Amino acid sequence: MTTRFYGFAVEGPRNEWQLVKEIAREILLERASLPDDYLIPYSRLTAEVVTRLSQQAASVGAVATRELVEKTREILTPESNALAEMLREISTESASCVPDQGMLTVIVVHKTGDQRPGSGFFACARELGRLPANASEAQEDEFWIRELDLVQRSHTSRQ
Repeated sequence: MTTRFYGFAVEGPRNEWQLVKEIAREILLERASLPDDYLIPYSRLTAEVVTRLSQQAASVGAVATRELVEKTREILTPESNALAEMLREISTESASCVPDQGMLTVIVVHKTGDQRPGSGFFACARELGRLPANASEAQEDEFWIRELDLVQRSHTSRQ
């Protein structure tokens, strides 16, 4: 029996969760390296992940399959717990590996309304000790701007 995480296989030679997460991370790294227009709405991120998986599935010897593409399209939606967990993992990994580069997922924002990261981003920042547990909305905004600056400076300088 295959172990699953949010519907994705997570063991054996085809760790679907890791594959999809790595594609999301690549998209975020590419966006973070842009000098302008680097923020990406949750909906666009999930659509780009599916597009890249589709491109991989169409190539010979691809790790991604059409089945995985459809599964990802169904499971990884802007409001899904799966996306929230994936972004939490990417944030934790990026902040742990190179803390002075910021939380990579700071660039993922709501498409409409406040156009800032969702509550999960700030909860993760609190878990990582990067934001006080009792931070106000104003403190969250200040933190968001600082993290954006860290990510922007560290990734655009790599070009």
